Amino acid sequence: MDGESGPKRRSNETAGVFGEAWQTIRTSSIFVKTVGTLLLTAVLLLSLTPVVAVIPFRAGLGALIIGFWALGLAVVAYHNWPLSMGLSAVHVVLLLHLNGSRLFSDAAANFSSTGLLLILSSIMYVELLVLMIYYAYKISLQRRPRPLAEHPWAGLLFRLDLTLYRLRILVIPVLYVVIVIVTILTFGQIYNDLISFTPNNMIYFSTGETIDPWDTVYFSSVTFFTIGYGDIIPQGRLLKLFVQLEMVIGHLINVFYGAILLNFVVTNIARPRRDN
Repeated sequence: MDGESGPKRRSNETAGVFGEAWQTIRTSSIFVKTVGTLLLTAVLLLSLTPVVAVIPFRAGLGALIIGFWALGLAVVAYHNWPLSMGLSAVHVVLLLHLNGSRLFSDAAANFSSTGLLLILSSIMYVELLVLMIYYAYKISLQRRPRPLAEHPWAGLLFRLDLTLYRLRILVIPVLYVVIVIVTILTFGQIYNDLISFTPNNMIYFSTGETIDPWDTVYFSSVTFFTIGYGDIIPQGRLLKLFVQLEMVIGHLINVFYGAILLNFVVTNIARPRRDN
């Protein structure tokens, strides 16, 4: 008896308060993990963005991308939670498309560099898209949480978990709105970058007028929800390829989130009432 309990007792003593707290967080539901990672990402965003703004383009952006990928991989390797990598990708995507004319100014003369950055940001966006759809589905299947562990922080986390569980029907629409906004802004900036930094004016919108970033965001939103009104017509194979990609992604997002929300309503609202 003592031989079995000895290693466990020493392990508990070694873990200490922070070890128990970390174990409590790890065993909590997706709601608590999401809130914690959002707060961590917000702190990183606020702290690192001013630093990157004063560092030269290539060195600063390259170091940021490598650093966030390393951080995401480390977190995922530790407790197998890919949402952390997705939120790291959000930070990089936002920085890539925040004030794009300034960020891409050093690479404007070299279209291959600009294209590489566009491809990299597009890959990160797709990763974010898949993760947000996956976790919206997981949240729709979330069951009522149970008390976590006998730890001083466990009660607070459980109450937070229970509150978010009761409001979970609002989480799925919030995720939908977030991914729609990110999609529209990302593709809008991609259109603007392609038009601005492609040599010989091979890619443009055939409107006869100058296109500013707000026009590309408008065109992106119209493309996302419809197939376009015809007031802005893309010219150039690469630009048309991205437009078609956004149309496909927009329809898939609307279908997936609609199905997830319908499944949630049927499983958690309509069926329990019918059983009662």
